[in-house]
Amino acid sequence: MMAAKTATKTASANVLLSSPESTHLDTMGMLLESPLSSDIFASASPTTSAPLPFYIDSGATSHCSPTRCDFVEYTEIAPRSISGINGSPILAIGRGSVNIFCGPGCCLVLRNVLYIPQASLRLISIGRLCDNGLSTTFNGNVCTIRDKSGQVLANANRSGLGLFTLHSLAPPTDHAFISRPMPNLITWHRRLGHTNYDTVAKMAKLASATGMHIPPSPSPPICEHCVLGKQTKTPVQKTRGGGHADEKLGLVFSDITGPEHVLTKSGE
Repeated sequence: MMAAKTATKTASANVLLSSPESTHLDTMGMLLESPLSSDIFASASPTTSAPLPFYIDSGATSHCSPTRCDFVEYTEIAPRSISGINGSPILAIGRGSVNIFCGPGCCLVLRNVLYIPQASLRLISIGRLCDNGLSTTFNGNVCTIRDKSGQVLANANRSGLGLFTLHSLAPPTDHAFISRPMPNLITWHRRLGHTNYDTVAKMAKLASATGMHIPPSPSPPICEHCVLGKQTKTPVQKTRGGGHADEKLGLVFSDITGPEHVLTKSGE
């Protein structure tokens, strides 16, 4: 009699709902006979605040999660009836992508994950993993998930209840550090329009300006811009002074140089 009840219960758990929009979430048959398993897979909200692990399930036809914050991409859908383990349907109200961080540089991306608020488990469908080109191998108490190139993405360990559980690590947090060098005497000299170095140092010492702190530094180099900008020259007279010659060659200007190796017009 007990075997007949168990067989009936197993069969009911493996039958899809008649609705075309239904999805079946199954668990391993060996757990159906355990009283503890019926409590674990009951369609009720989790009562613990501890993060739920992900369970590898070969009978589930879709990934699912009852936690809204798991989804990095999310789209609301029309409520879909999901067949539970106890025969009572529950509703999926959304679909999206979930990232599972399994270690440094390892991230398992689950797509088309159903959001089922009333579910009590996070399930990873092996069938869906295969549809996405991933492979799963079971070796003893470890289930290994690999990508198309054979790289290991995640390892699920077998728990005391016989389920393969995968724990997600906290997602990596991006950090940005701003480095701001402290302006020195040369910088303040340029900011203040090439003011004299001594004046700039005196302003910092007397706190003449808010936030003007100058760290101790050796003697600053000569500012080439100041040198070029402050150069002067004797102005050239626009009119020539002095007397004029009264006759040709009366006043001769000559540069005493030579000999010059320049040919004259006649070639000499």
